[in-house]
Amino acid sequence: MDKNCRLLKEKVVLISGAGKGIGKEICYVFAQNGANLVLLSRTQEDIEQVAAAARKFGVEALPVKTDVSSYSEVKSAVKKALKYFGKVDILVNNAGGGVKTPVINLNVEDWKSTFDINFFGSLYLSSEVIKNMVKNKSGNIINVSSRCASQPTPDYGAYGASKAALLVLSETMSLEYKRYGLRVNSISPARVSTERAVKVSIGEDTSNWIKPREVADVALFLASDLSGALNGIEIKIFGNFYRIGTYEYKAAEEIVGEKFTW
Repeated sequence: MDKNCRLLKEKVVLISGAGKGIGKEICYVFAQNGANLVLLSRTQEDIEQVAAAARKFGVEALPVKTDVSSYSEVKSAVKKALKYFGKVDILVNNAGGGVKTPVINLNVEDWKSTFDINFFGSLYLSSEVIKNMVKNKSGNIINVSSRCASQPTPDYGAYGASKAALLVLSETMSLEYKRYGLRVNSISPARVSTERAVKVSIGEDTSNWIKPREVADVALFLASDLSGALNGIEIKIFGNFYRIGTYEYKAAEEIVGEKFTW
């Protein structure tokens, strides 16, 4: 790609959940388009590898090990990002995860931990980054929600509820900070064929699942000036899934007997 035509040239982008899956693909697509990156993940090795690959596109990449469910760690990560780059132009709240949470077997800790990552992690990062964006009167936040926010999956109520709450947070922030030149939008993918998701979906046809690159391309559109007129909207990336039959959905963790994060 022509370096003079890159859509995010010289922008600083902070991405959570950057070590794997959708987050990793967003990092690569953004790096290809000239963005300097701040990569957050709980696994240092993962983001070190992604950062090394991103630098091959001629950009800077700062990996910062961070558990987004910890407000103190989030504040520290944002402080490091601002010290290194001096600003954050774009925030991508991508970190997320979910476990099986049937209401009849209420496990409060599972509900709390799901909200801590999917909702509060995004809230913490947004709050800290917005301070810098308001000061600069410019900024862009992209929240990665889920199809489950509007089409719930049985036994995964905590995941769907946390992602629905994230959509409300997105629209609320878009209204609160538009007067400062900020934009806040959301992406809600259907099932995404990340390496992990495909690996645990034994016997399922994943050929028509959404590709991580397709999610990253939509994120690029929202991050760039091409979407300058959009604020407070949700883009549903359902691909060939017009309506997903959730009651026929076989949860990956049921098949392999373990908890997982996407």
